[in-house]
Amino acid sequence: MRQQIIRELSQAKRSIIVEHGYLTDRSVIKVLRQLNRSGITVQVILPDFSDGAWHSNMESAHKLLKPSFTHPSYKNTIEVFLYPGMIHAKAILIDESTAIIGSANLTYGSFDHLNETNVILRKKNRAVEQLREQFQKDIALSKRLTPTTIPRYFLILAWLQRNLI
Repeated sequence: MRQQIIRELSQAKRSIIVEHGYLTDRSVIKVLRQLNRSGITVQVILPDFSDGAWHSNMESAHKLLKPSFTHPSYKNTIEVFLYPGMIHAKAILIDESTAIIGSANLTYGSFDHLNETNVILRKKNRAVEQLREQFQKDIALSKRLTPTTIPRYFLILAWLQRNLI
């Protein structure tokens, strides 16, 4: 699942929106940063309340938003939003025409240990359009994070959550 999601993300030409309850997989975070560095608009919606991965989600928000020391000319334009409440969505929209929806979280446990799956919708259709509309509504309700407004989180709890969920 991880390889397929990364493959789909890597085909983006303009934009990616990710709305997930748990985003802790470092490979996915790395790809999102690389794609943003190449000019792709990246928006991520995470829950402000989580039933088990809040600290690891905040660590992921930090990783997504931090400046790049290896690419000093790169201006990070990734947007991370905190949705007020829990999100159980597991959805990605690429270039407003490809949607990935399913049961697989963007976590090590989901990718490496659980038999979860997703479906990929590749044509711009009503389902994909409704997903885009819902993302816009969720972003409007959310608070945008910056590197200085990420809530305090505990690294040891982030590590535990990242490795156990």
